[in-house]
Amino acid sequence: MDPTINASMMEMYADEESRAGVLEPEGIVNIKYRRDKQLETMARLDPVYSEYRHKLASGTLSQEESSEIKVKMAERENLLMPVYTQISLQFADLHDRAGRMMAKGTIRLPLQWQHARRFFYWRIRRRLNEELFLKKMGLADRGSTREENLERLKSLIIAEGGESTVFEDNDRLVATWYEDNKKEVLAKIEGLRQDGIASEVEGLLQKNGKSALRGVAAALAKLSDGDRSEVMKMLAGGK
Repeated sequence: MDPTINASMMEMYADEESRAGVLEPEGIVNIKYRRDKQLETMARLDPVYSEYRHKLASGTLSQEESSEIKVKMAERENLLMPVYTQISLQFADLHDRAGRMMAKGTIRLPLQWQHARRFFYWRIRRRLNEELFLKKMGLADRGSTREENLERLKSLIIAEGGESTVFEDNDRLVATWYEDNKKEVLAKIEGLRQDGIASEVEGLLQKNGKSALRGVAAALAKLSDGDRSEVMKMLAGGK
């Protein structure tokens, strides 16, 4: 894997009709929810079957009555078991569907296969522009995180009249906005870089005192007369 790629940059998708599990629902049910557990569920949910179980477990029935109850229980099991089996299969299948994958965070979105090419075209186009900005922002402000810089980009789009949901959900609009406003965004990143440099210099002066001042003096000596004059105006509080 490219060492410059981290987990926050990776995205996984799945077709909305896909399944995540290795086993079919029947295999999961046969392992995780066998007949004995289905009968326990039946005893909990079905009042008739529950009553039969309680009577049989009471120990007060005669042999003939016990046999009769067992026959009724078997009949009830044969009647209900197909329904319980079908429900358990549906339940097992739900745990593997795209909606569940999204809820667990293993995929970003479920997709319709027939629209996947268009989706990825705009998603990749958006991400290429976005990663360029994020890389430059990270270099301009080394103390910032990827999440903070994403919020900065988001705020720029919202400031242009967009909504928060547009940034999250509409790759086409975001991609075209990035491309239409590339110069303006890069100019803001340059301003961020300059602010970062000023902050670093301020921090060095506060932390290192005279040593940092000697470095500033040495740097001033190497500037042209015009640049040195500009710096002196800034230091004097001029514009």
